[in-house]
Amino acid sequence: MAGPVEGSPEWAAQDKGPYTIGICWAITSLSTLFVIARLYVRGKIMGKLQSDDWFTVSAQVCSWISTALSTMAVASGNGKHFALLTVEQKQSAILWTTAAFCPGVMSFGLPKMAVVVLLQRLLNPTRYHRWFLWWMGIWCQLTLFATVGVLLGRCMPARSLWDFSVEGKCFDPEILVAYCIYAGSFSAFVDIYLAVYPTVVLFQLQLSLRKKIALCVALGIGSISGVVAIYKTTRIPSLKSPDFSYDTSDLVIWTVIEGSTIIIASSIPILQPLMDLIMRRNPFSSNKSNKNTPRYFEDYSTGSKAGYELGQRKPKSKTATTSASQSQSRPKDGVIVRTDIVTVQYSQQIPDTEQDDRWSFPGTCDAARHAPIVYTSTGIALRRTVTWGSAYIIVISRVIGSGIFATPGTILRTVGSPGLALSLWIVGALIAACGLSVSLEYGCMLPRSGGSKVYLEFTYRHPKFLASTLVAAHIILLGFSASNCVIFSRYVLFALGADAEASDFLRKAIGAALLVVVTFIHGVFPRAGVRIQNWLGYIKVGIIIFMILSGVYVVAFRGASEFRETRLDNVNNILNEVKDPVRTLPSVASTALVTAGFLYTLVNVAYFLVVPIQEIKDSGEMIAALFLNDSLDRISARLKQEIARQGLLPFSDILSSTRPFNSPLGGLLVHFIPSLLVIILPPSTEVYSFILSVEGYPGQFMSLAVGVGLVLLRFKRPDLQRPFKAWPPAVALVLTLNVSLLAAPFSPPADSLPTLL
Repeated sequence: MAGPVEGSPEWAAQDKGPYTIGICWAITSLSTLFVIARLYVRGKIMGKLQSDDWFTVSAQVCSWISTALSTMAVASGNGKHFALLTVEQKQSAILWTTAAFCPGVMSFGLPKMAVVVLLQRLLNPTRYHRWFLWWMGIWCQLTLFATVGVLLGRCMPARSLWDFSVEGKCFDPEILVAYCIYAGSFSAFVDIYLAVYPTVVLFQLQLSLRKKIALCVALGIGSISGVVAIYKTTRIPSLKSPDFSYDTSDLVIWTVIEGSTIIIASSIPILQPLMDLIMRRNPFSSNKSNKNTPRYFEDYSTGSKAGYELGQRKPKSKTATTSASQSQSRPKDGVIVRTDIVTVQYSQQIPDTEQDDRWSFPGTCDAARHAPIVYTSTGIALRRTVTWGSAYIIVISRVIGSGIFATPGTILRTVGSPGLALSLWIVGALIAACGLSVSLEYGCMLPRSGGSKVYLEFTYRHPKFLASTLVAAHIILLGFSASNCVIFSRYVLFALGADAEASDFLRKAIGAALLVVVTFIHGVFPRAGVRIQNWLGYIKVGIIIFMILSGVYVVAFRGASEFRETRLDNVNNILNEVKDPVRTLPSVASTALVTAGFLYTLVNVAYFLVVPIQEIKDSGEMIAALFLNDSLDRISARLKQEIARQGLLPFSDILSSTRPFNSPLGGLLVHFIPSLLVIILPPSTEVYSFILSVEGYPGQFMSLAVGVGLVLLRFKRPDLQRPFKAWPPAVALVLTLNVSLLAAPFSPPADSLPTLL
């Protein structure tokens, strides 16, 4: 059926933008749910994240970026006919559409590596077949990396591709199309092969037909991605179309669909434990009467090598099993039985000194990690009441602080480009993941309240109490919550329309009043304070989601208008109160990082879509107010309470006590005083920038010391149990960045920063 005649009103009214946005966001949101479920299964149920999980998470991040950039492309005119766009819209449409393809290509490449890892662990192929699988996955990645290079480097200089004022030379579009067709075809072949291979293996085994079919469906669902890849490849010639903005809309959509489909396909086999919890029965078991713990996806290889059960909960060692069986038999009367083997072995490895006795805390043996009550070094009992959900909202409510509402304007004003500003938030999330890995290794190795204080004291034991004193000075003097109070004051006055006329005294009074109320609630009504903090955390997430949806609505239906890593380890400070901290910590922190990265990227896109760029640059800390906080810092109070328990503060017995309200009232008061002084003393117009500078720079010394300490412990104490081990390149990156940030103030600032996009 022929379309409307070019130039007719029907032709001019054609716009694929709204359904491009709708489809992209819908399928990306669906794949996000699968990734979150995958992280829950691996982190919460199975107790450990694998390498294929990180491939999948990386692919999901690429999918978010691609969808966000696709939204920017639609806002610039993608979906409409190229001839109807202004020169500025044409340039923006080419820029954002090309930019969206780059992470989109990686979003359907990285999950293939996850599938390769999964199949090798599950099916245990022969050596040559294993090499072939790895070659296929790696070659596919290299091919897709080259595709990104071809997309961005087809013109010299690269800027001439989208900037019509820059003269350049581009190679023949036929070469681009031919190579992209090859890359798409090879990607489709890999998807289909990885889906068919387990089917061939499983049907050769002596399993019931029902179980064979169920396993083949779960492991072979990636064939759907192969079909999607084939269809997407047929849309590649649109890259050379004269009507670029209209014809490439389908390619944008199917690129996002292919990436999300393979992400979902790679996650489905991992979700069987979650399905079993929901259905209360293992759907892959042919024996309905089997009431034992289900064994999901056992080793189905024909070799003798023991396979890894993807769904089994943490495997028990032979020693642990033997000890458990021995403990079940009752000893004879009058016989002394040695039961606490783990604790005795640990004590033998550490010299019996006053300094080392401080580290024989509950949590160094598996039994203590699950104990319902933990006794601190001073004998104060803390009940493990923080569940996975509470720990998650503690982290996410601290990560999503005032920064996302206050700093986008400053960042955009500094770099000058929305594209580069958005890239900085994305890079920040990746850097935060590296920093998080350091905190996770320490937190799982030393599951005790105190966070960096505990880690530095354990690592740097000489001179005595030096680490304790330095950490205490940093936390007491610089660990305040004034920034949230300052931003709260500004937003309240802005909402009342009195921001311009408000006096300096009024600004400070509102911030100080919030600090007093928060301290009173957490000190006198601790349970109510926790509930309020949890609800405010959910409200903050809801506000950001509302802002994101508002931005999408404006672009789709009205036309376009002209991470703090240091808080991801927040739950480390209260590990004594967390249920099963070694298993909870990695899954909570990883899930919070994924959530925050997703929301931060999208809310920045919403800012750029709704608020004019110049207004964002001029807004300072008021960007969120142009678009349209709580400071319940119970965690910092707990940290200061730990310092008081160690005797580093005057009146430590009083400050470390939980009486009379069973709350860290002493720690709250220690936290309250410097926060109040920071709110009152500096000028209200400059206090936010002052707080960021005062808090940030000294914190880099602490972060550097923690990272160096982690490396030292790997050489000095390789015998320590490490349920989670940080990736060495991630640790190296964290150390390099810390050194760079510490050295930055000693370098002369450049006169100007170049605008790259």
